[in-house]
Amino acid sequence: MANIPVERTKTGVPPWLWLVGLLLLALLIWFLFETFGDNEESEIVEDPVEVVDEPVAALDLSDVYVTSVVGDNTFFVAPTEGGTDETLVYLEEEATPNTATEGRYDVTPGQHLAIVGTMEPTPADVTPWGLTSEQAAMVGDQYVRATSLTVLDGAMADGMMDDTMDDDMTADADVSPLAGDLTVGESIALTGVRVTALAGDSTFYVGDGAERTLVVMEDLGESQRGAGGTDGVFNINTGDVLNINGTVRSFAREMLGVSTLSEADRTAAEARRVVIVVDSRGELSKQ
Repeated sequence: MANIPVERTKTGVPPWLWLVGLLLLALLIWFLFETFGDNEESEIVEDPVEVVDEPVAALDLSDVYVTSVVGDNTFFVAPTEGGTDETLVYLEEEATPNTATEGRYDVTPGQHLAIVGTMEPTPADVTPWGLTSEQAAMVGDQYVRATSLTVLDGAMADGMMDDTMDDDMTADADVSPLAGDLTVGESIALTGVRVTALAGDSTFYVGDGAERTLVVMEDLGESQRGAGGTDGVFNINTGDVLNINGTVRSFAREMLGVSTLSEADRTAAEARRVVIVVDSRGELSKQ
């Protein structure tokens, strides 16, 4: 019997097919893990930050300049004269529209001021304060809410900064004639006193703070408008430097020369209790 060679037929799975299967299995496991697996790290949600309003800080701007005036209670200031780094100031006082005086103060562009108040968050809408939309856009996140201000001049500012003043200067020489309680009936001489605000045709203020005193030009024709826009005999303006020789008198609402005072000015005069009366043309002159 002849021997016939027989070749064995390969019936097993090829190795490359196993590799393809393993690769597909790995892809399936990766897909299931990405879809249903733990992905906390990618879904971390931060707790909302609680916003706490910090208490307002006391503010003392002792050397600023008025860049523009918006209305009775609002104006912009900058650290330097004519500066562009402006801050809005809202002054707490009674508004007096259509008059020369903003309540207690007559704020004008270019004035050199010392302001006391607080820095507070700016309201969402400041247009009710009289600001235009362009001015409102200039206001930052904070504004100054002022409780009082003092008008400074160059000499006063220099005096505040000068540390080389003569130590031999006596205390009496530094005392203002307007300081303290003025004695009714006494004569008072003010030399080189500055007008800090106007109150009417025949009334104006000198001094600041506790020394702020109303001057009344009594029975000098000041309640009538004079020619050329002057107020009767005299044309007094804020910032004028005057020499005054007057008399200290008790304030009374019915006294001559005070009929045009606002209610705020009458209240301030009653709080001060006295006024300075000028009843002769020779008792007042401009420097």
